[in-house]
Amino acid sequence: MRRTRTHFSKELGLRDSVLLGVGFIIGSGIFLFPILMASMAGTYSLLSWVIGGIYTILTGLCFAENAARIPRAGGLYSYAHQELGDTIGFLAGWSFWIGYWLTISTETKALSLYSSFFLPVTYFNELSRLLIATAIVIILTIINYRGVRGGGQTQDIFTIG
Repeated sequence: MRRTRTHFSKELGLRDSVLLGVGFIIGSGIFLFPILMASMAGTYSLLSWVIGGIYTILTGLCFAENAARIPRAGGLYSYAHQELGDTIGFLAGWSFWIGYWLTISTETKALSLYSSFFLPVTYFNELSRLLIATAIVIILTIINYRGVRGGGQTQDIFTIG
């Protein structure tokens, strides 16, 4: 199979890239889980946040190192494929892709729960939150489909906001 060289235009700047990384790493879990963790683990929940933070920093550094060492499209698949072969590359790529889908559903569910603050009628109505979550996915899909720049600006707003 012949490999073709892919050219990507630079649409996101440093600020967009940093906010994208921060938004993806932190996500909405920082707003949803502290109370749950504190009720289950007590004072040890703070220790678990510190351990999780260290793990996240180390993972981010591994990705940064691989991105600098293997500068081509494909992300985790490219890194695993080059170092560990076809099978592991395939499994890593699919695992990461499935993880993204799970993240999207979790973040969308969290955003629909946040909406109940502005629309109190949706707090006890699961169907209305499901419709809000579906609308969020559709709107964000359209924004991202129209271009990376719009998706980056949307991510900036959600990360800062």
